[in-house]
Amino acid sequence: MKFILKVDENIEMRLRSLEDLEESFAVTKKNINHLKTFLSWAKDDFSIEDSEKFIIACEEGFAEGKKLDLAIFYDGKMIGSAGFHTIKKDNKMAEIGYWIDEDYEGKGIVSKCVNALVKYGFEELGLNRIQILCATLNKASGAVAVKCGFILEGTLRKDVISNGVVYDSFIYSIISDEYNKS
Repeated sequence: MKFILKVDENIEMRLRSLEDLEESFAVTKKNINHLKTFLSWAKDDFSIEDSEKFIIACEEGFAEGKKLDLAIFYDGKMIGSAGFHTIKKDNKMAEIGYWIDEDYEGKGIVSKCVNALVKYGFEELGLNRIQILCATLNKASGAVAVKCGFILEGTLRKDVISNGVVYDSFIYSIISDEYNKS
């Protein structure tokens, strides 16, 4: 099962396969302290078995049309993840999530990936709404949403527990009419 979304000459997003297991585990484990602040699945004991389960879930979710979780590759090196964590075909909506290796933050890579996902979601999947949820304290994630044209809709109170800390989340969205105007 192959799926590749070309972002630019240096960046592409690909559906992971078990061939990517070692690289996927390595980049995740390298960034676990950075990720566990806001992502509930990121734990100190994250294992290669956890990576394997995630890859299998990504492949199954893609085959069922329920998700499109992709690895971000920069110049052929896996540096993070971005994709539709959920796709709800009946409601023509999806939710985007993302993270990137700390060494690659602030270079505009995630914004380019989100823009590519928005384009794919509206033009290929026929979505009506795409949303992003992020912890209110995760300024970088919120900045990506705004940079990509998402509108802040509100705050979900006490929405996420990560590493024993309860966070509120911002919910951002873009709808197809707004995308078509740009």
